[in-house]
Order: sequence, then C-alpha cells, then structure tokens
Amino acid sequence: MGELSLNNLTIRYGGTTVVRNFNLEVRNGEMVSLLGPSGAGKTTVLKSVAGLIKPHAGEISIDGLPVTNLPPEKRNAVMVFQKSLLFPFMNVAQNIAFGLRMQGRRQDAQVQKKIRDIMQLTELSGLERRKVHELSGGQQQRVSLARALVLKPAILLLDEPLSNLDANLRQQMRELIQDIQTETGITTLFVTHDQAEALMMSHRVGLLLGGRLRQVGEPRMLFHQPADPEVARFFGGCNFIQGRIKNGHFQSEFATVQTNQENGNGHPVTATIRPEDVIISSNSNYDLQGEIQKANFEGSATRIWVQCKGNRFVVLTSDANFSPGQQVGLHLPPEKIRIFPSEEDFV
Repeated sequence: MGELSLNNLTIRYGGTTVVRNFNLEVRNGEMVSLLGPSGAGKTTVLKSVAGLIKPHAGEISIDGLPVTNLPPEKRNAVMVFQKSLLFPFMNVAQNIAFGLRMQGRRQDAQVQKKIRDIMQLTELSGLERRKVHELSGGQQQRVSLARALVLKPAILLLDEPLSNLDANLRQQMRELIQDIQTETGITTLFVTHDQAEALMMSHRVGLLLGGRLRQVGEPRMLFHQPADPEVARFFGGCNFIQGRIKNGHFQSEFATVQTNQENGNGHPVTATIRPEDVIISSNSNYDLQGEIQKANFEGSATRIWVQCKGNRFVVLTSDANFSPGQQVGLHLPPEKIRIFPSEEDFV
C-alpha cells in the first residue's frame, strides 16, 4: 500500500505563509506531479511529507495513519533530492546499500540480491564498484533513485531530480522513471517546474501557484480545460477574449459560442483559445482579418502574432510560409474556445 493524504496544510517561514490550505490525495500506485514556478511552495510541501519541515496547521497521513508528528525515519517515505547527495568515499553498491545499513540490515545474500535487482531496474548493472566521481550526472541520479527504491517505501518523493541534466539525458531519465514507476507500482509525488515533464510522466498533475493548489486533474484536463485564466496562462494560454453572456451564448467581437454559463444576460466573462487551435490562412474568407506583426520559426511549428481589431492573437502552425506585414484571416473554432466563470466566482 501507499496512500498519501494532505489535509489543509499551512506552512510558514517566519511571518510569510508559503503554503496555504493545501489539500491533496495521492492514491496507491499513482504518480502525481506538483507543478509550478520557482517559489510556489512545491519543495516545501514535499519536505513536509518527508518530515523535514513541520506544517503550522493541517495533517499528513500515509496509509491512513497520521504522520505529521513523526520523525522522517518513521514515515515510510523516502525523498530523492535535486542534487544526488551521494557519498564520494563509497562506491555505487555501497551508496545504494546505505539506507539498508542504517536500518540495521546485514549485508547477507538477501540484501546483496536486493541491490543487484535494484541496480538492474535502474540500469546500473556493472557499475557496482564505480566511485561517484567516475559517474555521469545521469548515472549519479540513478544511484540516488536506486538508494531510495531499495528501501521499498510506501511513498517516493522526487524533488526535481532531473533539473540539472541536459535535454537529451533528461528525456531518457523521464522515460526510465516512468517505466520504473509503472513496473514497481510505487506511489510517487514528483515536484517539477517543467510542464512537459509533468504532463508526460504523471497520472495526475497539481498546479501550485503562490502557495495555493489551483487545479488538480489528469494532464489533458489541465492543458485543455484550465480552471481559470491563471492556470491557462501557465500552460501557454495567451489568447484571451473579453465578452458577455447573452441568451446562453458567449458573445464577443471575435466569436459567439454556446455556453452552460448560468450567469445572467450581459454578465462579463473571459474566454481563451490555445495558439495551436487558431486556424490561419493567407487567402481566407474568414470574418477575422488581421496583419502579422511577428513570426518566429520554432522547428516543427511557427509562432505568429496577428493583430486583429483591438486584440492580438498568437497562432501556432506547422505552415512556415508566413511573414510580418502579411494580411491573413483567422478562424476560432467554437468547440476550442474555453469560457471561464466570472472573476467573482473565484473569490
């Protein structure tokens, strides 16, 4: 088993509240990512679960048992840090076995098999006698991960373990961690500021902004159905349209969309559409006409800024044949437009 429950956590540093009324349930065998910018409180939450920080209010439970007041070694949760924090005077096998040694386990045949199995799982076989300085950055992080996994904790806590790796190695490690989590079924809480990392690796994602958990859900939900404009902005939303609800429709000068919004006629609201959902054409009969202000080629796509009336739209398209100053038409598919509740509903 490995179920984690965080109820109404509030954590302060001095007089500053860095995490406020935080609630999250991580189910057995699930990988959940805490996503957010630097300073959002992600690592603070992780450290509170590990027992390195005591919350000022709220309760932490693992497998239904309160652990808020227990020391780290009594919690059955292990944390892997951003830096590998390996012992330089030990070889790979000795580093991996360190936690078992601290638990009083003798280096018998059973323990040796555990170490061999976990080294195979983390793709470290054959490196048993290597010293830390003889390892690459990715290998060091795999040793750190193996040291945690060999203890078979109920909860695995990962604090941005890939942030110091180059892009190619980071992608390899993402896939490795995902494969290990799938194979072992270990319940994992993963902290990252990288959107792609969170969306790719997680069963669910929790977005933390300013110490508050703004939305929790499956990756596709947060990406395509953000709860509010701030969540949309974090996931790359940059096209926001002001309009009003009239007779069951969102109406603006750019689009009219049917909505289930229950606010009365004339109520002002905000809507958004993702850049990749806007359709652009050079010889179009679309109602929206505008002029390209800027076009950036980004490899597999081109990002285009188009001024239409009083609004500037950002478009992401695979067609690279657009240039600044060009007149174009835009189409905003109604089914791709996300309408938010009014701001007063967020209060």
